[in-house]
Amino acid sequence: MGVLAVQPRNVYIRSGLVWGRAPLPSDCRNYTLGDTWLWVEGAGIWQLTRKTNVPGGGQLATWTTTSGAGAAGIQTITGNVGVAIGGAAVNIVGDGAFLSGVTTNFIAANTLGISVQDAVADGATKGVSTYSAAQFTTAAGVVSINDATVAVKGIASFNPLNFTVLAGAVSLTGLSSFSWLPVVGVVQLIAPNAGYYTTNAAPTAFTLPAIAAAGSIIKIQGASGGGWTISQALGQQVIFTSTVATSAGAGARVASSSGRDGLELLCITANATWQALNIKGNPLVT
Repeated sequence: MGVLAVQPRNVYIRSGLVWGRAPLPSDCRNYTLGDTWLWVEGAGIWQLTRKTNVPGGGQLATWTTTSGAGAAGIQTITGNVGVAIGGAAVNIVGDGAFLSGVTTNFIAANTLGISVQDAVADGATKGVSTYSAAQFTTAAGVVSINDATVAVKGIASFNPLNFTVLAGAVSLTGLSSFSWLPVVGVVQLIAPNAGYYTTNAAPTAFTLPAIAAAGSIIKIQGASGGGWTISQALGQQVIFTSTVATSAGAGARVASSSGRDGLELLCITANATWQALNIKGNPLVT
């Protein structure tokens, strides 16, 4: 089955000071679907393709460009008066009788506002969210949406260092988040502000996180017979006391001496230095 096209009915040739223009949404009542509007001076042709009912009575027309200026594609967004927007509203009209469940955007004084209407075709706005350009802050890797006073309080403000994504785990660091995770394999990269307990009969090889904010906590607890090791990378070190610490750099590690040893570490230099806080059993330092 083919698509039934709107067939042309009447052709209105427009020119001069009064009628020499593009058609407006208000050019509706005296026209029929399929009518053609030809603007001589503007070398443009439009066809009336839709009439939309307006709450309270009346209709608005949708004129579609078929040739001439703008026919190659949409180059501007027009407001409800049929001209390019400035401070006017930008209406996105859906398939409902009148903006039924549709979003309406408006721009004014560097402000983007979004209003949402419900499914009732009454044209009434049910909720509005407005943010000025000044309310968006990006600085030193932090993206913040600020409050209405434009103070950097933030509706939401996050630093990329607070997010760590590893296999099977998403960690928010520096935000008082902590969770215990079972390790079923024998290799595990540690995420900041997380605790791990072993479940394998073979030794579990842990690796310190490459990125961790100062103040981050990690905990390792043996809960199986396999025990564990914690390896470090270039520039990293684990300190126990003023005289006991791993050798700085890659290759050094801490290893449990029994399957039930445990260790809690505090990051005291971002990404690099970890201080032992609580020790269970007798971990070995190399």
